[in-house]
Amino acid sequence: MPRLWPTAVLAIACAGPPDKPPPARAPTATSGRPLSSAHTAPSASEPSPGPVLGAPQVSIEVTSTGVEPRRSLFKRYVPGPKPPLVASTKTWLERSGKPEQEKRGPKTTVQETVLSVGASGTARVRIAFPERAVTWETTADERGGVMKEGPWLSPSGIVDPVPGTPLGLGAKWVVTRDRAVDGARLRRVAAYQLDAFVTADAVRVRVELTELPADAKPSPDQRTTGELTLHAQRLYPTGFLTLDAPVAGVLGAVLRTRITLTDTSQ
Repeated sequence: MPRLWPTAVLAIACAGPPDKPPPARAPTATSGRPLSSAHTAPSASEPSPGPVLGAPQVSIEVTSTGVEPRRSLFKRYVPGPKPPLVASTKTWLERSGKPEQEKRGPKTTVQETVLSVGASGTARVRIAFPERAVTWETTADERGGVMKEGPWLSPSGIVDPVPGTPLGLGAKWVVTRDRAVDGARLRRVAAYQLDAFVTADAVRVRVELTELPADAKPSPDQRTTGELTLHAQRLYPTGFLTLDAPVAGVLGAVLRTRITLTDTSQ
């Protein structure tokens, strides 16, 4: 059985937890606080028009289209290299709101190059992690779904395909993906809320997600939350995700791991 923490957080937190913290309870699920109900609009349900490349089974449900003006979140890939990203992590123990035993993991460069763009808007993308001497290629569709999972920090472990419906501020949607990892069937459920139009090519979203065996029940003891900026001309987002895991036998103690993706050109 694979570890059940969200893939993106685990993949890059290779330095491990702080030295000798109290043992963390075995993860069973992640669960976050409800997203704000601000900027509500009539709900909409969106069947996926054709396959999304991110997973064997994926569904996207739009529960609110937000307020006017609305716009498409589809990718508009442009051939060529993108500004490198730096992926970093830190892990710390928190008791009664006070951080302790902070430990930072090694930084990793993420180099993304769009090799070509097809007539349908799909792109051939090369991704490299030079510190690890790892390079791989995948095909990405206009929603940001990828054909092939990467060997390590795959973009599909961080962010999900976007809806096809134009969305405005306050829009909400839920992406459910089923996939097999090490022989186990996992279900990832991610709830998004559109918080800001940052530029003509970028939007900021809040996300709360779970990833657990398909037949398991969510637990309120763990949660993964974050803020991400989605970019129209690149596959990877920028921003952060934070995993909270309770510490067994220590009342009020939480082990937190945060992954941050930063654009080095800004």
